Amino acid sequence: MTGELGLRVWRGDAVAGGGFVEYIVPVEEGEVALDVVLRSQATQAGDSVVRWNCKAGRCGSCSAEINGRLRLMGMTRLSALPAGGPVTAAPLRTFPVICDLVTDVSENYRKAQQVPAFAAPSELGLGEYRMAQIDVGRSQEFRTIDERYDPLRMLIPRWRHRPGRHRDAPGATPHPARETD
Repeated sequence: MTGELGLRVWRGDAVAGGGFVEYIVPVEEGEVALDVVLRSQATQAGDSVVRWNCKAGRCGSCSAEINGRLRLMGMTRLSALPAGGPVTAAPLRTFPVICDLVTDVSENYRKAQQVPAFAAPSELGLGEYRMAQIDVGRSQEFRTIDERYDPLRMLIPRWRHRPGRHRDAPGATPHPARETD
């Protein structure tokens, strides 16, 4: 996939609103969505804002909605996206928009602080506690990012998905980046 790609990036903030802006960006074989978003930032939209850190899918900083699906931009290969149409990048609908593709995920950190640290039962001595293999596998699940499932599912807290609070529920406040037809 060498050539040019149509890229639609949501630009704006929660106060002023915003919309999608289209860019034509050169692409090379093997690139990921974050590469083209950063290239559009470097060559055409120097004031655009995008959060990223590791580009390896471990930290979750580059999370966004690519073509309407939750994705890590650093892990979303362009070759895996449908050919022919533009690639659309929008901020996560679940969180408030700060600016462009950056959302406020501070609520996740506040909730994480409320989770108690693990402590082995006090009646067991050092080295006597055993975990079942399925529990060990669960703790490693985020490190085994695979195309078969959506890796961002662990970043979105379950308390946000209670009935009546879903983003598509009747009466829910629409996200400013959500396209309307």
